[in-house]
Amino acid sequence: MKRSTRRVIFLIGVAIFFCASYAVLLYAQGYTYDFSNNRFSLTGTLYVRANTNARVYLNDELKGTTSFIGNSFNISGLEPGSYTIRLEQENHSVWQKQAIVEDGMLTEFSRIMILPTSGDGKEEILTEISEILYPSPSFSPSPSISPSRTVSPKPRASLSPSPSVSISPELLPPFFVENGKLFQRNGENLLQLSDKAEGFVLSKNKRKLLWWNSNEIWVMYLEATTYQPYRQTLDRVMVSKIQSPIKKGSWFRDNDHVLIETNTKYVVIEIDTRGDINTIEFNK
Repeated sequence: MKRSTRRVIFLIGVAIFFCASYAVLLYAQGYTYDFSNNRFSLTGTLYVRANTNARVYLNDELKGTTSFIGNSFNISGLEPGSYTIRLEQENHSVWQKQAIVEDGMLTEFSRIMILPTSGDGKEEILTEISEILYPSPSFSPSPSISPSRTVSPKPRASLSPSPSVSISPELLPPFFVENGKLFQRNGENLLQLSDKAEGFVLSKNKRKLLWWNSNEIWVMYLEATTYQPYRQTLDRVMVSKIQSPIKKGSWFRDNDHVLIETNTKYVVIEIDTRGDINTIEFNK
């Protein structure tokens, strides 16, 4: 073999080495090659975390199951675009979303809830729902009076007109419904949040306000969120519309799911409005 031929082969090998090293470096940094556009593009990642263990599907392809610790799952190296992600478990509700993956970004769904829909697990959920919407009143024991003891009535004091009592604004409730309208009190100022409201409930962490009218469910964020979907303070979002009239509402378990009662069913609804909104229905 001639020296010139060996030199050409050597230079080709060096070029292939550097090209391969460059490609490996790009892949390590999250890039993938887009053959349709003939260029490298930065990939994205999907992250899910549920309240229980579940199988994870991406575009109907089984990718694995959520981990035992944390019930989470991570799918990286995804080209930018729209994906259908689904979580399933036997005898449980199905959670599904249209997720948008962006280049170099993490798309997370960290507040996923799936619930039992049959068997003893379903009955436990129905009991839990009943206790949330209609908690048992707590009674304090009445003092017992001995029958042998006679109590003589005390003389009645003369009553004089009492002066009008003024209530400090700090003692008034921050939210209230009046004439079908929802108001927020800020010192001596009133802010109307909705012109149609039949009830409201603060979340457990006091950072979100749920209210509803005959068929709409709304949430206002009293503080900005630190997880996706990112919301700013005072953002108001209509979560869902219900065809049947809403009788009552509440928060369910956490600060990211609400519970609605109609005449025929209970509905657990996530407040994450990205993609499809997941609901879990239980007939009464």
